[in-house]
Amino acid sequence: MGEAPIIIRETPVEEVELLVFVMDGSGSMGSTDTFDRRRRADHLHELVKATLERLAKSTRKDIYRVSFIYFSDNVHVEEQGGRKYFTIDEALQLLKNPLDVASGKSTSIAGALRKALELVEEFDRDDTLPTNKRITLFLFTDGAENVETKDAVRHVANQIKAHRLAPILATIAFGTEGEMDKDLLMEIASESSERQKRHLRIAKVAEHLPNANKLFVDGHVGGEITKQKAEALRNFVYVLSATKKEG
Repeated sequence: MGEAPIIIRETPVEEVELLVFVMDGSGSMGSTDTFDRRRRADHLHELVKATLERLAKSTRKDIYRVSFIYFSDNVHVEEQGGRKYFTIDEALQLLKNPLDVASGKSTSIAGALRKALELVEEFDRDDTLPTNKRITLFLFTDGAENVETKDAVRHVANQIKAHRLAPILATIAFGTEGEMDKDLLMEIASESSERQKRHLRIAKVAEHLPNANKLFVDGHVGGEITKQKAEALRNFVYVLSATKKEG
């Protein structure tokens, strides 16, 4: 007699959360002002990969879908087989270094966020997914908008946050004082919920936030991404990936 077939009974997934990683691939992301002298883009790639690897071990792994947007003066949305969002395992295979995809001189934050808004709307319309949907977007950049205008950035960021699914927009600064428009990044970031604040305090990330009420973190200290800051950035992204907004 042959072996009895293995029957796998899957518990239906009743909710789904889309994580959108919007990653700067402009030329300055090749800067090596980091504690180990690797490029900023290498640290960003490692940060996103580490987040996905931690989520892959979670009991809630199956609720996640992941999208990647790479940008400089051009914007590239990762797409495979007509799909723009993927399971955690698929995402780990598809993740690329932003400099390898969108390497360019300029920084089109507005253009990247516009593509993110299109993803949000597509995800909302997808009736193959559970109706209980949540979205968290992470914008990583080391520069200031220099393709369009600050108002264009504000406009599309407000459109994203006003969407009926109430996406969370978290912003992460990789640049120095002279490069970054940190005030704008803080302005467009979502307000933090009490639950998020609590979890960020537990993870010892809150002390790195310029404003406890905003989901914005600055990665530089004295013109360098230090080892402590790199760890804070990783924890910031992971905590927000794994923490519901409510409460």
